[in-house]
Amino acid sequence: MHPALTLTTAGTTAGGQECDEYPFQSAYEGSSTSTDGKPYQWLGSARPIDGGDNGRGGTKLANFYGMKRILDNDPFFVAILP
Repeated sequence: MHPALTLTTAGTTAGGQECDEYPFQSAYEGSSTSTDGKPYQWLGSARPIDGGDNGRGGTKLANFYGMKRILDNDPFFVAILP
């Protein structure tokens, strides 16, 4: 089985874990959208993380979209700071 499929199908939600991905699932570069529904072709990163952390990160991302008025197809840049 391809490693990307293993991540999404091997029970990553066990023990309170959820699959966290980058680029964000909500972006067009996310796994399902950028690969036409074939996530095993995705070149992003995904790891199991604590479900609470994942939820808080998703809330912060949604708040960012709202505060910055990011609409469908609006470009934005993510800077990774050390």
